[in-house]
Amino acid sequence: MEIGCKVRPEENIYTHDQLGIYEILFKLSSDPFVQKYTENVLNPLLQAQHSDLLETLQVYLNENGNVSKTSEKLFVHRRTLTYRLQKIQELINMDLNDANHRFVLRFCIKIKDLS
Repeated sequence: MEIGCKVRPEENIYTHDQLGIYEILFKLSSDPFVQKYTENVLNPLLQAQHSDLLETLQVYLNENGNVSKTSEKLFVHRRTLTYRLQKIQELINMDLNDANHRFVLRFCIKIKDLS
């Protein structure tokens, strides 16, 4: 039930099919090693002076790297978004064009959201 509330807060009833991979991620989210890894990856974006960067990254990943859609969803100019994305890459030392890095970032964000 707890995982359903986090993954699909708008619904009251959850089926195994709806939760799928989130059940696995939820179990992983309480593992100390996974928590530490997630913290190490995302910590530079969680600091107060960079509070908008985690949201920017999350929307960017959800929009599959589409700058136009991301800037529209965030209500920011494309140049502002480009600046933020460069800043994110510098802070976390990852290339957002690299599929493996995007996977790691999606994983860490999901773990953070579930913990």
